[in-house]
Amino acid sequence: MKTKLLVTHLAKQNFLTTILIQFLLAVILFFHLCIVFQHLQLSTVQFFSSEIFDVLNSLDPKKSPGHENISPYIYKFCASSLAHTVSLLFTVFMESQSIPADWKVHKLFPLHKKGSVSEVSNYRPISLLSILHKVLELIVYSRILDFIYPKISKTQFGFIINRSTLQQLLLSHTSVFNSVESKRHTEIVFLDFAKAFDSVPHNELLYKLWLTGITGPLLLFFKDY
Repeated sequence: MKTKLLVTHLAKQNFLTTILIQFLLAVILFFHLCIVFQHLQLSTVQFFSSEIFDVLNSLDPKKSPGHENISPYIYKFCASSLAHTVSLLFTVFMESQSIPADWKVHKLFPLHKKGSVSEVSNYRPISLLSILHKVLELIVYSRILDFIYPKISKTQFGFIINRSTLQQLLLSHTSVFNSVESKRHTEIVFLDFAKAFDSVPHNELLYKLWLTGITGPLLLFFKDY
């Protein structure tokens, strides 16, 4: 009888120990996945006074101001005094997932591209943003670029640091040359999208950002932007 009780007691202990070990392993796995997932997504941007000071201090005082008509010289001259306040302001924008309505109003400058100067379609609109708006964009852009750069295709050359369309041309030339030398059939297709920048669906762009790991307040910030 005592032997049976002892065996039953040991069996219960082993069962409880197994359950406890499985639970601890599940907790460890959960926290590990959380850490991994955090590295796979970018949900917010932090703003530091030192970084904002550097951006303000590097402004070109000869550039045109935005619709608020505050010269970049003022921001550059007052960089040390404004940096901390601007960092708090940008943090509020990110936490509220929005930017001021006034910053969505741009001063447009028509830049002639080609053809008749009397045709409106031959002009490209240049937006003169608020200076602080530009500073915000630069910082957010740098954070996003650091995050998505490893995910960008190696065949993407436009708008990528340390890559150029000249490099793309040289690689294409090398590929064609090697194909000709090897007597392989080679075809090249060139595509040019008319007004490509203006025709990008915003919902599709937001979806692409989400697929790359841009989530949370930062994604909602872009949606308001």
